Amino acid sequence: MKKNLAILAIALFSLITTAQAQVPFTPPEIIIYTERQAYRPDDRVAILGLVVDSDFNPAPNITVSVIIFDPENTIVLDIEVTTNQSGIFTAAYEISPNPPEGEYLITAQDLEGEFTPGFRTFIVCSICPTEPQVVIVTTTLPGPTITTTLTTTALTATTITTTIQATAGGLETPLSDLLTIIFIAIVAALFIVVILALRKYA
Repeated sequence: MKKNLAILAIALFSLITTAQAQVPFTPPEIIIYTERQAYRPDDRVAILGLVVDSDFNPAPNITVSVIIFDPENTIVLDIEVTTNQSGIFTAAYEISPNPPEGEYLITAQDLEGEFTPGFRTFIVCSICPTEPQVVIVTTTLPGPTITTTLTTTALTATTITTTIQATAGGLETPLSDLLTIIFIAIVAALFIVVILALRKYA
């Protein structure tokens, strides 16, 4: 019983971590996405970035330096890319057959230093599950709300949609935000129940 509860607690914690992928940001900024959180040796990491200016508009023709550090703090990728008319850039990293396993760090910074740099981590692990994930990013209120959803089912199939919803004086909350808040609250409540059960059967 205790072992099963511990496994459930770990699973719920992972779910909460994924839900927290919806994070606020303040432009001008560079935001980085990867189609998965965990990869295995020989996998290909697809990187997608979004650059927005101080008015929440996509920033085209911005040259961005993308660097990846492995767990030993060695640079394994160092390239320059340029945003398209939608403010989006892409990059890819081929993981070697025998890479150092652990947490890798992606950094993205424009050459002129006008945007807040973007950071994202991913894990390379030979025994970790490598399922696609959905990432949702929204801005903070008050002001316009930009919701960007990245959904991937394969390395070659990436769909990204961006919608802008104005909020009157910052008083309106989009339905998607309310549903996300309710979802996180439910997951958090389940996590608390598991923690209490673990203490009871400890």
